[in-house]
Amino acid sequence: MQKQKYKRLRNQERESISRGLAQKKSIREIAREIGRSASTVSREIKRNSGKSGYRAFSASRRARTAAGSRRKGKSKVARESNLQQYVMEKLKEEWSPQEISERLKKEYSWDMTMQISHEAI
Repeated sequence: MQKQKYKRLRNQERESISRGLAQKKSIREIAREIGRSASTVSREIKRNSGKSGYRAFSASRRARTAAGSRRKGKSKVARESNLQQYVMEKLKEEWSPQEISERLKKEYSWDMTMQISHEAI
C-alpha cells in the first residue's frame, strides 16, 4: 500500500469539523465524512478549541499565521540586500554555505539582519 503525502486541512474541512461538533457527532464519524484520520481531527480540535469551543474561522486564521511564520526565514536573503550581496559574492568565490554562515557570525555578530543559517543559503 502506497503512503499518501500529508496535506493540511482546508477551510472547507474545518467547517465540516465545526458543523459535526455542533451536531454532536463523534470524532471518528467526522473524520470518516471528511476523509481524514480520527487523530488528525482530534489534534485539530484540541489545538484550536478556545473558551467557546472549536470555531473554524479562528482555526483557519491560526493556521495561516503559523504557516506564515514558518516561511519568514526562507526569504531573508531576498529582503536584506546587504546580506544577499555578501552571500552572492562568497558563493561566486566558491565558498560553502557553512563557511559563509560562520563568517557572517564572526564579522556581523552585532547585526541580526546579517545572520543566516547555512540551510537558508
